[in-house]
Amino acid sequence: MKPIVLVNASAGTVLQFDGEDLPGRIGSLFAEGGVSAEVRRVEARSLMAELERAKRADQPVVIAGGDGSVSAAIQVFAGTGTPLGVLPFGTYNLLGRDLGMSTEYAEAVRQLASGRERLIDLGKVGRRYFHTLSGLGFFSRVARQRAEVRKSVSSKVIGAAVAAVRSFTRGGSLDVVIDGGRGPEEFRTPAILITNNLMEGETWRRPRLDAGVFEVNVVRGDIPFSLLRGGLAAMTGSWRESGDIATWSTPALTLSFRRPRVFLSLDGEVKRPRTPLRFEIVPKALTVLAPAAAAQQGDFTAEKAGA
Repeated sequence: MKPIVLVNASAGTVLQFDGEDLPGRIGSLFAEGGVSAEVRRVEARSLMAELERAKRADQPVVIAGGDGSVSAAIQVFAGTGTPLGVLPFGTYNLLGRDLGMSTEYAEAVRQLASGRERLIDLGKVGRRYFHTLSGLGFFSRVARQRAEVRKSVSSKVIGAAVAAVRSFTRGGSLDVVIDGGRGPEEFRTPAILITNNLMEGETWRRPRLDAGVFEVNVVRGDIPFSLLRGGLAAMTGSWRESGDIATWSTPALTLSFRRPRVFLSLDGEVKRPRTPLRFEIVPKALTVLAPAAAAQQGDFTAEKAGA
């Protein structure tokens, strides 16, 4: 294995290494694991071009960055069979976390150097793939506010809290018809969260990445304070039992709105696509490099989401 490693110079944690030879250090760590890696530092504006260039090389590719960098990479490598590795250098590192990657980059490099290939599902809405989750209403507002808060608040934790409070106090509702698994249903809701495969408990981690289903979570807008109570239930891992959130699983669904466009968060990146929105699971669409010592896939099934 001779991977091409692309380091996104604008990724959150990468910026903390300003003045240091981070690509050189990553290359040395791979060499210690017996792997010769080609490491490139790339600017955000040229990331897609570098990903396309790496795709033509027919070698494993590792993306060093946050969820936005990973999101860009899966648009290029979905369905190609090219192994994609993740070095977590972002704020949340959603996919890296669920693959069992260490958040300490030296250990993460060692994991990749001895890693194994694994096939995982991707979600798709329209022509765009997502690796972990998609949100509307409150969740898309949080993503938009977080981008604004980053300009003035350096702390990730404080920034996330400020974005959440602003989004909660500036809330509204969506009128939507959801057709997926249970027939068309009308909702007035402040928030919708659709996850690629099922989350487990209060950790909000996905034990399986290849179960072939979405979990749909719709906050009930007809119940007072449902967003607040639903959020508290999510923090304790009891949202599926909460009467404030309608939850079910399905491999595909369509969301229809009165509006011609809606704000949509995909793995933290905000888009504004035309409606209706058609979601589908693409089974085992992405080949990833995962830690060899990672736990085997769990037996967490769609039944836990009311399938």
